[in-house]
Amino acid sequence: MLLPLTLWSLWISVADADATWAVRSANGEPTQRMIDPASLFSSADAGWAGGRPVVTDLASIAAVAEDTARWIRSGESCAVLAGGGVPSALGLHAAQTLATLDAIARIAREDIGNPSPRLSDPAFLEANFNLWWWTPDHVGARSRGHSLPSDHIRITRYLVSRIDGRDSPEGAYRHALYADPGPDAREQYTRREVIAGAWKSGGARPLTWLTERGVYEANMQGTVAVRLPDGRERMFNVHENNGHAYRVGVGDPRAQDRYWYFREVDAAYGFGAPEDCPAAGKVKLAAKASVAGDVHNIGLGRLVMMEGREGLHLAVLADTGGAFSPNLFQLDWFGGSYDSHRALYTATSSVPETTRVGLLIVKSSSH
Repeated sequence: MLLPLTLWSLWISVADADATWAVRSANGEPTQRMIDPASLFSSADAGWAGGRPVVTDLASIAAVAEDTARWIRSGESCAVLAGGGVPSALGLHAAQTLATLDAIARIAREDIGNPSPRLSDPAFLEANFNLWWWTPDHVGARSRGHSLPSDHIRITRYLVSRIDGRDSPEGAYRHALYADPGPDAREQYTRREVIAGAWKSGGARPLTWLTERGVYEANMQGTVAVRLPDGRERMFNVHENNGHAYRVGVGDPRAQDRYWYFREVDAAYGFGAPEDCPAAGKVKLAAKASVAGDVHNIGLGRLVMMEGREGLHLAVLADTGGAFSPNLFQLDWFGGSYDSHRALYTATSSVPETTRVGLLIVKSSSH
C-alpha cells in the first residue's frame, strides 16, 4: 500500500537516524555491504537552486514522468521499486515519488508554449520542491577505478545508435539481432557463441542483420535504429538476456558473456520487469529527460536534478543497465538518437562528466 501523502512529514520526522542500508545486488537482493543513508543523501539548505532556471524541454520531462508514473501504478510489485532504495531509509517512499512525477508532469504540460514557464523561475522551484543532495559512494567508485570530487556524481551518456543493416544476410551484414527464443533456450549460449553462429541453423528468429560491430553496439546501448538500403528505418530494443552476468570493468565487448535478445519497437524504451510486473511493459524514454541508474538502490522514478553549464537539468530515473549492479555514484543520461558517439557528446555537453546531483521531492502542500 502506498504511503498517504498526509503522512509524509510524519515519515520524514521519524526516519531512523541510525538506520543503515544493505546495498542491493543486480537482482534486488541485499548484500553484506551496509552503508549509512545520511552519508549519501542530505536535505539541501535554502537557496539550493542558486538562481538558475530549469533548461529541460517541458514536453520531454512531462512525457517520461507520465509514463514512469503509469508503470509504477501498474501493480503493487511495480510500486515497490519506486518506494525502495537508500532514500527510503530517510523516509522518501513511493508516495513521494508518484506525487513528484505527477506534479512535474502537470506543471510542465500546463506551461508548454508559455514564454515564461514556471520551472524557469528558481524561486518557484524552491517554493514547490525540496532537494536532497546526493553524495557519491566513494568506496564503490574507487573499487571500479573512479576518483570523483567529494560532492560530484559521474555522468555518462547513452543513445539510440543509428546504424546500417539489412533484412537478410549480405556481405559484412551477417550477424543477426535475434528475437527471444523462450525461457528454455535463451540461456544456452554466451554472446561469443551467438555471434559465432550458434543460432544459424535455427532455434531463434533473426530480426535484422548487422555487422559484428553493430551487434556489439546494440547490446551496449540497448536500443538501435537500423537504416535499410531502401530508406526504411526499424528500431529494436532489448527484451530478454541470456542470464549471464554483466562483467563490471570489462571494456572489451567481445569478452562479455551477456547477450541480449531484442524485439521491434516504435520508440526508445527503458526499464521493465516482466518477471514482477508483466502487464506494465517498459517505460518509454524521452531524450535528455531520462537517466539510467541503480533502480534497486536509488528507486525507480526518482526525479533527479543535474547542475549544468547553462542551468538545471531534470531527468527521471527510468532505466537501468549492467553497470548499475550496484552503483551509487553514477547516472547514464539518455541523449536521444544519433549517428555517432561524437554527435551524442556534442549534444549533451551542457552537463559536465561529473557534477552535483540531487533528488527533487514535491512539497506536500504543492501536489
